Amino acid sequence: MEEEINGNINTPEYWDEKFTQLIPMARTWRINKYEFLLNYLPQRKKFSLLDIGCAFGDGLAFIQRHFPKAELFGLDFSLVAIRRAMRNYKDIDFICADINAFEFYRRFHYILLVRTLEHLDNPFGLIDKCLGYANTAVVVNVPNPKYRCDEHIHKFHLDDFTNYITAILCQNTKGQGKAFAIYSKIEEWAGKKRDYVIRRSSK
Repeated sequence: MEEEINGNINTPEYWDEKFTQLIPMARTWRINKYEFLLNYLPQRKKFSLLDIGCAFGDGLAFIQRHFPKAELFGLDFSLVAIRRAMRNYKDIDFICADINAFEFYRRFHYILLVRTLEHLDNPFGLIDKCLGYANTAVVVNVPNPKYRCDEHIHKFHLDDFTNYITAILCQNTKGQGKAFAIYSKIEEWAGKKRDYVIRRSSK
């Protein structure tokens, strides 16, 4: 992982101001970043999903159109974005909170981090936190590391995630970025497998 800048401009105040400017795009912004999910999420099963850094909720609305059985939740620390999301999509649950301080109150089948990790001071700490509340996977989408933006304080390469059990879902097709599902930390998976073997051998 490469660190892009020393300071982090990604504050609620910064994003409230930016989202105020982006309100005319509130129903279409970032939708293409979610298209890879069409080939990953289960079509015929009911599932719960939390989108962290959901912005205006446009990505969740896209998911809802294609997966009508899904139970959807969105979280963002921008009050401007969450108010607009709640106004536009009344049948999706939205939460205004800082994920760094947020205390999970339930588990979800999937937790999404779509174009979010690159903005955070401790991205891998957030992944580890989310893995504790994701029944199936934490699904990550990060931009191409060649893309430059003052808001991005980290650049990611696939080998930055070698401590996790992952599956690649998309590699920058049509600007969607690199997307992959994270199922577990390797050390935790190895520990669970070891415990299972011990239990089986003691029977």
